[in-house]
Amino acid sequence: MPGLACYDFGDTIRFAACTAGYLSETADILTEKEIESLPVGAAVITLELARAQLALYRDMQKHREERRENVRNYKRDK
Repeated sequence: MPGLACYDFGDTIRFAACTAGYLSETADILTEKEIESLPVGAAVITLELARAQLALYRDMQKHREERRENVRNYKRDK
């Protein structure tokens, strides 16, 4: 999500070496509260990405059922 430093950090925290580099480049522009929120970013971005993937899966299942119904209707009409 744009504008949230904790999301930017959380998305890159999977690479431990990134932490020092991230802070060395951003510490002078981040607020103290943003720096304190960085550890939460890893959990938040994980949950956000999981939510997005589950929504995508749900939508795919819905469309699968619609396609099956279309096939059943086609076979019935013949």
